[in-house]
Amino acid sequence: MTRRLLIRDIQYKYHRNLKEQKATSMSAPNPQLQKALVLTSKGGALEIQSIPKHKPGPSEILIKVHSAALNPVDYKIRNGAFDIQIYPAVLGTDIAGEVDEIGEGVEEFKKGDRV
Repeated sequence: MTRRLLIRDIQYKYHRNLKEQKATSMSAPNPQLQKALVLTSKGGALEIQSIPKHKPGPSEILIKVHSAALNPVDYKIRNGAFDIQIYPAVLGTDIAGEVDEIGEGVEEFKKGDRV
């Protein structure tokens, strides 16, 4: 029951933020920022925030996410099952999208690959 309420709360906040953004600004999105689900503190709220876009380093890729899901591990992290040292923390490993940028030395992927 608590989990269902948490998801509903996240969805409500997300949709409310979308409505506020559309009402206050019709400008193009900032290419230097990206949206992320952020854990604000240990046991704290999960919030969708704009964060600086990561530049992939050597052997890394940047994925433009088309679909994401919360995993039970994300709830365990939120509830303190894993020792996170730095907050806010970006959670989430269940994603689908396409490669947006590649770092130095990456040969297995190219820009536009679906992952």
